[in-house]
Amino acid sequence: MDEHAEVVVLEQAVEQVARVAAIDIAKASAMVCTRVPSQKNPDRRVQKTFPVKATTNAIAELADHLVCQSIELVVMEATSDYWGPFFYQLEARGLKVRLVNARDVKNVPGRPKTDKLDAIWLAKLAERGMLRPSFVPGKPVRQLRGLTRLRTALTEDRSRYRNRIEKVLEDACLKVTDKTDGASDLFGVSGRAMLDALIAGERNPRTLAELAQGRMRAKIPKLVEAVTGHFEDHHAYLIGMLLDDHDRLTAQIQELTARIEAVIAELDPTPPPDPDHPTRMPLLDRLDEIPGVGRDTAAAIIAKTKIDGSTARTVARICRADLIVIDDIGMLPVAAEAAEAFYRIIDAAYERRSIAVTSNIHPSGFDSIMPKTIATAAVDRLLHHAHLVLTSGDSHRLAQALAGKGVVPLN
Repeated sequence: MDEHAEVVVLEQAVEQVARVAAIDIAKASAMVCTRVPSQKNPDRRVQKTFPVKATTNAIAELADHLVCQSIELVVMEATSDYWGPFFYQLEARGLKVRLVNARDVKNVPGRPKTDKLDAIWLAKLAERGMLRPSFVPGKPVRQLRGLTRLRTALTEDRSRYRNRIEKVLEDACLKVTDKTDGASDLFGVSGRAMLDALIAGERNPRTLAELAQGRMRAKIPKLVEAVTGHFEDHHAYLIGMLLDDHDRLTAQIQELTARIEAVIAELDPTPPPDPDHPTRMPLLDRLDEIPGVGRDTAAAIIAKTKIDGSTARTVARICRADLIVIDDIGMLPVAAEAAEAFYRIIDAAYERRSIAVTSNIHPSGFDSIMPKTIATAAVDRLLHHAHLVLTSGDSHRLAQALAGKGVVPLN
């Protein structure tokens, strides 16, 4: 049996990164593990573990220590939002820092799990190059994300205030929010005029109904019935308090929107229109043209994608070719960065280059393998002027293999 066995002599595996540090982060502290070559015996590793407080000064001292140790790579697990201060301060100190997903750092089943052991395990994986870094955007995009997320939170808070106001009106038996007989938008021009009048003390249904504007004036007879109820000063007081907070949130949302659009304008790599591209538009305006995608959603898309010079340079290099072939979309899960790159290439090549895309999924199903907003934007451009070729049947390669064709016998 041994004479037929294939024997291969393999080199002993060596660490890909000589000097690494790993940080297991909690809310108030972290456990650090460093692994560096021994000065006495280069074949051995010196491992050191120690705790660090999650404070600015402690992290700064840690950064100085790692720099003095000539650490080549620092890895940390994405734990809630606690990783941010460590990542940003160490990165600012000039260290190469990588954030890794918790599912890629699962410990071996059966081993004890402590902060110290987790840090050691993380360092061992890092020095062997077994961890994939997660995407951490640059500072401008991080700030944009903060703005868009705050706007989303404030918009949700404002919706809760609107719901409370509607409940107060229902308590007074005012059916102002009825879609058929009342105001389609309680916080539009007509609905808001009625609310302000109610707070000011107006109780006459006919007078309140006459405040309707535009197309709502056709519903005045029904509005008279809708605003007839038992509205009291108590209800007016509650709605006044709620409207004050509602208006404050509206003003903050408008301020955030202006700031978000200003930040996007600074980040947008799209060049201005020129004689060859007179219809070229900024990125935010292009996304806003997609059916079902408004400016707020478009801003959120930009904040969640990698909008920086590196991607733009890569896309520009690809688009130098006359024909761009993207093969087997959907064969593997599409990560967020890959989905963004796919859209960026399709958008850059739209009406400028020829594109061929092959997939085992119909373009209408691309939203099942990538974020729906990105899929919609890409397919919208991809199918314009496109020839869609659908194939069916067994694989030609498989059919030939089953028929004995194209098979190279083993010697």
